[in-house]
Amino acid sequence: SLGMAVWLYCRTVMNQLSSPDEDELPYQEAVRAVYRGNKDNNSHIGERIIAAPDRTMAAWKHLSFALHGLPVPDPKALIE
Repeated sequence: SLGMAVWLYCRTVMNQLSSPDEDELPYQEAVRAVYRGNKDNNSHIGERIIAAPDRTMAAWKHLSFALHGLPVPDPKALIE
């Protein structure tokens, strides 16, 4: 869902800006908890983001796909 993708991107940016000693384990636990606990069973998304060499870009890509998956009444509106 879009809400989860936005949360994942924000949480990933926060993790990147934090010290690894301070936030790495809580970040991984939070991502796994959110993506394991959803009804769509998208735990592979959380694991893929955690394992990505550039987590922020991977989360941004996931957010971008979620945005482009929204229904748009006028396809020209995507360009604007």
